[in-house]
Amino acid sequence: MATAILTGLFGLLGVLIGALLTPWMNRRAEERHDFESAREAWLLLRADADVALSVAKDRLTKGTWPIVAHQDWSSVWRSSRGSLVRHVDEQSFRAVATAFARMDRLESAVNTPRDPNKRALSEQDREFLTEMSGLLESTIDTLNKPVTRKAPSAS
Repeated sequence: MATAILTGLFGLLGVLIGALLTPWMNRRAEERHDFESAREAWLLLRADADVALSVAKDRLTKGTWPIVAHQDWSSVWRSSRGSLVRHVDEQSFRAVATAFARMDRLESAVNTPRDPNKRALSEQDREFLTEMSGLLESTIDTLNKPVTRKAPSAS
């Protein structure tokens, strides 16, 4: 009888410990996954910014818009902002957010189909591409900083 009671107590103790540890372990796993997602998104944003900068400089050098293109530099930003805001310092997040808010305009400008005879850049186009190039260069500098784990917030 004493053995059955002891076995029951140990079983109950195991259930209680499991009930306490499982939520904590699940939360840690979720945080780790969220951090890895943010780190991956940061690297993808760096690649997108590099390509966008290259295209902007190429358009300035050639003095024309492409006849047709399909660039998508802002989709990673749109899908990963939630994870990034939890893992990137506020100043870096704001700098990248500013650049990628303007990225839609660059995508639209590059992706708009044009008549082969109407592709020359206007002065306004050149100013925009020059401004975007500067913005992207500073954004790439920001994106070169590694994503680090933030201290857990008290919640």
